[in-house]
Parts: sequence; C-alpha cells; structure tokens
Amino acid sequence: MKKLFLTLSAIILFFSIGYTQAPNMSDGHTPDPGPPPVKKPDSCKLTGFRLPCCTDTIENVSSIATVTFDKTPCTATFNPATISPSGFVGNSVQSVTACAGGVCITRSINVVNTNKSLGFTPISLDFSKIGNTVDRALDAIFGSGGTGCSKSGSLKPSGSLGYDWSYMCCPTLTPCVKNSHKFSGSVSWNFGVTCHFPVAGCPYVASLDAVVSAGISGGFSVNAQTGCAATKVCAGANLKVSLGGGIGATVLAGAVSASLQLVISASASAQVCVYPLPVTGTYSFNIGQVSIVGSVETLWGLTSHSVDYVIYDGKNFGPYPF
Repeated sequence: MKKLFLTLSAIILFFSIGYTQAPNMSDGHTPDPGPPPVKKPDSCKLTGFRLPCCTDTIENVSSIATVTFDKTPCTATFNPATISPSGFVGNSVQSVTACAGGVCITRSINVVNTNKSLGFTPISLDFSKIGNTVDRALDAIFGSGGTGCSKSGSLKPSGSLGYDWSYMCCPTLTPCVKNSHKFSGSVSWNFGVTCHFPVAGCPYVASLDAVVSAGISGGFSVNAQTGCAATKVCAGANLKVSLGGGIGATVLAGAVSASLQLVISASASAQVCVYPLPVTGTYSFNIGQVSIVGSVETLWGLTSHSVDYVIYDGKNFGPYPF
C-alpha cells in the first residue's frame, strides 16, 4: 500500500508541475526572442529649390520658395529665413540656402527697393515751332506784307520738369528688373506778336491798316510713373491762342467816318509725351473766319452802311510735331 501511495503522489506532482508552466516559457535552453524590432523610416532629402526672379517687399522665404523632395511629407530650412530690400542700393542680389536631409541648395534673388531714387534728370522743352506757326498763320490771313512787327514773351518755358528714376520688379519680364521713371513738375510760357497789315478791298474804304495781335500761352504739368507695362506717358498741354486787333481806315470820297473792328476766332491744342525719351509732342491751331465788321457813314452822315468784309475763311493748322 505504501508503495502504491508513493507512486500516485509522484504522478500527481508531475501533472501539477506540467500544467502550471507558461506555454511560451523557454525550456531553459532556447532564449526568449522578444518583440520584433521597429524599422526607422529613411529621412527625406531636398531635390529642388527655386526662388522668383525678384521681389520688392519684405518676404518670408518659405512663402515664396518652391521646393521638392524625394519623398513626402518633408520640410526644409532656409538661411536667411527672411529677405528685405536694402536701404542703400536700388537692387541687391541676395543668396538663400535651403536644406533638408543633409542636402543644401543655394539660389539668388533680386531684391528691389522701389523707393530708392537713383537721380533726377531735368527735361527742357522748346516750343519755338509753335511761334513759327503763328507767324505762318498771320501771313496766311493777311499776306506777307506785315510791317512793324514786335514780339513779346518767350516760347521757352519757365518752371521745372524732370524725372526721378529707380528700379522696379517685373517678375514676368526678362530681365525682371527694369528702370522706372517718375515724371513730375510743371512749366508755362507766354508769347505774343503784333504787326501792321494793309487790307485792300473793303467797301467804302480807300485804305485800311489792321493792327493785329496774336498771343499764345500754355502750360504743361505731369505727375506719372512708368510701370512694367508702360509704353507711353503723355498729357495734354493747356494751350491758348488769341487773335485780335484794331483797324485804322481812310474812307473814300463821300464817306465821312468809319467804325470798324477786326473779328477773329482761334483755338489751339497740344499734347506732350515725356516717355519714352526724348520728349515728343504735337500741336494744332484752328483759325476761324476773319472779318472786318462795322459801319461807314456817307453823304456827310445822312446814310449809314453796314460792313461785313471777310478777309479769311479760316483754316486748321496741324497737327504738327515739335
């Protein structure tokens, strides 16, 4: 009995030890492998970096740069991170370096200071051709027999007109940095001529002397700046022309007095283009009908005759360049 009891105890102990051992437990000879290792992803690398050709404002490089990588997502660092126009020069070429995954690429960009004036250039205007046209207009009306002519004023303007120039950024053009011209100033002029002209053929008048005054005045002002797409900068000139005069008459026999006057209408216009340089422009005159009007008394004042004698039917002069 005692032997049987010991045998049963041994069997029970064996099964008890077998069922309480962990199923994954090593048998004492094979080491526990543990969890599988986690593979770290390869870091991305910079493959491309571009900047615009130019800028004229303070910029964060990250907002204007175009970067490419061998994989995404990925970010690059920039040195410097911010670019801004120089206060000393109108255009500075600045370098920027982008880096990612141990790869660095350097690019450059034109940084333009549009507020940096690089010099003032005065512009001179000469409207002497307009004066010559006035002389031709008087000859056309009264013939070339004018005498005792006197001139006043000048067609060379007084005042100040010119332009500052600076750089501007034109990203879509090649080259992308252009010159910008800011035109400003105003000029004015005043010119006049007075001549005596004989007038023939007026009814009831033996001889007639017209004292004709022609005046021209003008002004031109501009405040404009050229941009990337500018082709012309033009402005109209304030051009005025005036014609008038008095009449001195010797009446025919039988006439005792004459009350006559010279009637003339005239207008003018001009346009000045300051860009592209040199300055160009055109001007035009319109001389309307020129007449001697009034009355002549005859038969010792017993009768009065109206006079409306047309000397000139009128003409357009121009447009002419100056």
